[in-house]
Amino acid sequence: MSSVASSVPETRHLRLITAAALGQELRVQAILSEEQPWTLFTDRDALRQALQKAAAKGSLPVVRLLLERGAETSPRYENEIPPLFRAVEGRHLSVVQALLQGGASPDWHRPKDGVTALFIASQRGFVDIATALLAAGADPSARDHQVRTPLLFTASEKSDNWNEATLRILLDNGADIESRDHIGRTALLWAAAGGKVKLVDALLSGVLNQTADVSARNNRGSTAPFIAAQHDNEELVDLLLKNGANTHTVADGGWTVLHTAAGNGFAGVVRRLLEAGAVINARLANGMTALHWAAMNGHTDVVKLLLERPEVDLEIKDMFNRTPMLCAAEKGFIDTAFALSPSLARERRLSSAARGACRGFQATIVDFGSFRAGKKLLVSKHSVYDVLYGRDEFAAGPLVPIWPNHVKYQPTFRWIHLPANNVSWAETLFERALAERRYRDFESFKALDACFDQEQRGPLGHERSMRPFCQRVVAPRAEPAVAGKNTTSENIVLFVPFLHYETVEGREKMDNAVKHTLHGRAENTPGRYLSPDVQLVSGYLNSERPVHVRRTLDQYFYSSVDSSARDKDQVVSRYCDQRGLERRMLMVDQLWLWVLGKDLVVTCFAERWERPKRDPLNVLDNIIESVNGEQRIITTAYHLATFIVSHCCNIFDRPGVDQDYRFFDMFGSSIGVIISRQAALLRTFYQVSELSTRWLRNRQRRNDRRRPTVRRQFSQGEQDHILDALLDLGDESSMLNEINDIRDELNIIETILSSQMAVVETFESAVTEALTEELHGNAAAPPGKQPTPTDPAVGLRKRWREQKRLIETRLRDLERMDRRAENTYTSLRSLLELKQMQSNALEAKFARDQAVTASKQGQAILVFTVVTIVFLPMSFVATLFTINIDTWSDPLTLRYVAKYTFGIGLGISLPLVVMVLTVTHIVATVKGFLVGAKNCLLWCSQTFSGDDDRLNDRDGDEVAAFAFRGGGLFPENGLARSSPYYPSKNHEESTARTPAIPGEK
Repeated sequence: MSSVASSVPETRHLRLITAAALGQELRVQAILSEEQPWTLFTDRDALRQALQKAAAKGSLPVVRLLLERGAETSPRYENEIPPLFRAVEGRHLSVVQALLQGGASPDWHRPKDGVTALFIASQRGFVDIATALLAAGADPSARDHQVRTPLLFTASEKSDNWNEATLRILLDNGADIESRDHIGRTALLWAAAGGKVKLVDALLSGVLNQTADVSARNNRGSTAPFIAAQHDNEELVDLLLKNGANTHTVADGGWTVLHTAAGNGFAGVVRRLLEAGAVINARLANGMTALHWAAMNGHTDVVKLLLERPEVDLEIKDMFNRTPMLCAAEKGFIDTAFALSPSLARERRLSSAARGACRGFQATIVDFGSFRAGKKLLVSKHSVYDVLYGRDEFAAGPLVPIWPNHVKYQPTFRWIHLPANNVSWAETLFERALAERRYRDFESFKALDACFDQEQRGPLGHERSMRPFCQRVVAPRAEPAVAGKNTTSENIVLFVPFLHYETVEGREKMDNAVKHTLHGRAENTPGRYLSPDVQLVSGYLNSERPVHVRRTLDQYFYSSVDSSARDKDQVVSRYCDQRGLERRMLMVDQLWLWVLGKDLVVTCFAERWERPKRDPLNVLDNIIESVNGEQRIITTAYHLATFIVSHCCNIFDRPGVDQDYRFFDMFGSSIGVIISRQAALLRTFYQVSELSTRWLRNRQRRNDRRRPTVRRQFSQGEQDHILDALLDLGDESSMLNEINDIRDELNIIETILSSQMAVVETFESAVTEALTEELHGNAAAPPGKQPTPTDPAVGLRKRWREQKRLIETRLRDLERMDRRAENTYTSLRSLLELKQMQSNALEAKFARDQAVTASKQGQAILVFTVVTIVFLPMSFVATLFTINIDTWSDPLTLRYVAKYTFGIGLGISLPLVVMVLTVTHIVATVKGFLVGAKNCLLWCSQTFSGDDDRLNDRDGDEVAAFAFRGGGLFPENGLARSSPYYPSKNHEESTARTPAIPGEK
């Protein structure tokens, strides 16, 4: 056959393929019976193609004819589909069985996707064909190009033609119900993704003889509820929850099912998840909660649904410092932001203690402008609750407006004061101010809210405070301005510490309330009977946005330690005790001040515990009184802010303050008292020192009989007085401790004043810059331009200069008092040293006298010992002669007795007397001998063991002779021996050629 003929199908090939495709058994049989054989390559191709057509048609007789003719069951080209695959797709069971008997492979993979015939049978629910394929050896765990098994393929396809019998057969033949594809999905996850509720039920109910893992995760950590929630399938979510799905599961990035449903706005799914116990305040890696996502996407219905839960936290901020309300405002969802506003959402979540504190404390509002009857100033009091959460139901607005332009009598500018350093109150006020302007100043507010990053926190209650700070906060220029509306695009923030006072009793009550709150011990008194101060601490101290309690000097300076013991012994407290005054102590308060635009000033600082009515140093009342007297000077919000800062920093310098409240003078007076006591102690020391000298002289002359005795005699009581006066250091130590406390507190006060100076200078720059831009239309002032008398900054600069002068004066006073205290401290140290020197002299004198006495007693004992040694042997011998013994001559002569008595007695006693007189030398000699013997033994052991290299190098016959000299062992012939112990390097080098003395270090 030519090449051309081989490339073009023959007529009989086409006829065969056509007849097979039509299922014409007789015609196929006739074509195959023609005389020309079917043995060529093209013939085999035609037979194979005809078999594929016949299998697709489902013509069993044709299939058998072709198989008998040797038709191939496997495809030869990539674009061909084998007959078995086509028979399965057509659900021709008999053809499938015939092909399998004819050698067709049940595990052939389709090139484009890698599926086998079993995939098709399983996905379409052909249980009989699946059974036949599995019986022929089909692999139930075969994988396609996406790593799916027949079970996974069935679950992942959109069609829902599967049946339980098919899946059960797969699982019974070894298919894994938990097998995963390339993205980690199981059959359950694919069924959930496709919304196949019945398939999910079958996988979980156990009807397939196996049960799928409801907590299975994909590669991103998502479970079946995640996928169901993404598709808003409430029925499927319910089914999964009933079968034990966990709503607390966290996927990559911190995602939960509730995040998914809330972010997509699926309120029904959110409700079911909340009913199942989903964690409503769970946070993503970026800090966002489900409420954040719902608010950011403007899903108001989901937001309201989440707000129905009392445990939802509206104060959580994400990594961009945004609350849910700010997320909604940033994206322009005003209705959603209003639903999250303080008056609608936050008020319902106040604890009973927090609500009681809000109702118990009064906020002060001062309006400046031209009012009726020529008034320039209007002061009003409202509860903090009304200012932050109050709502006018008739006007559908806030009960107490924040911005002056929302007030009916239209003040020029307004001052709002909150009576506590409560972060929650301050942020709530700003959020309400933002809501009043329909969130137009969002960027400005966001920049303003960042100022709370200056907050310091710790486990102790007094560690919550703001760092000294002042900054001009300017909103991004890209924020559009609203015509005719004043915006807060330029704000000033200031945090500064200042000094005030509290009674010791009030401070102890506050400390007890703080400790009870930190330790979780609730007050026994019912909430309605608790004081507002206790409710404030109880309701806000442990909050995410806590209240900052007042601090003592030591708590301010040593913020990370418990200074309870030191707080009870302040200089001011000791001064009051000494004068019989009510016990007071210095406290460090914080002034928080914001200048918002040109028409609003907000301040926060704490009041004294239980807010006594008659307080000559009440900061708020004194500021209002002073402002009322200087109405002509205070014409702008900047003037008011400067006045408030100046007054807080100089609260103790007000004229006319009673002497009992001049706390700085108390330090000077305390130093003066110590100086006076120190001078008295020094005079007493000189007197006692003179008496002690006279007493010692008298004692010395009394002991020396050669000198005449003085007339002045000291009684025992006088002697004890002299000794006590010289050895008693209690007064000096107490005064040293007191002067150290004074210096320490002076240093703390100096630190506070230095912080005030730095903040005031920064505040001056910020206000000057703001006023300059205001006068010159947001442009810098021309260089060299001098301020005019009408320039508002002129009066402010004068007040700033006065303020800085007062702080500098007070710093100089502190420096002067510290120098006095330092000199007093030095004098006390000198006095202690003099006493110590005098005590040392007395001790040396007494030690010498005791040594003399001990020496005399030792001599007497020595004499007694010698006499005893001499006469004891003699008395023993003499006693022998008194015994009636036959050997004695009768009578005994004196010469005979004396010869033996004195001879034996002196022979025994004289050596003993010599030993008594030379016992020290004898002991030393014995010790030296023992040390020498020990060294000799050590040397011999080293010599004969061969450890010494230097001796091994010498001739064997050369032996070193040793002699015992002066308690040491010296080698002769200049042979040096090393110590058996390892010396230090320097010692070894310095003694390399010097003989060592045994026993010497």
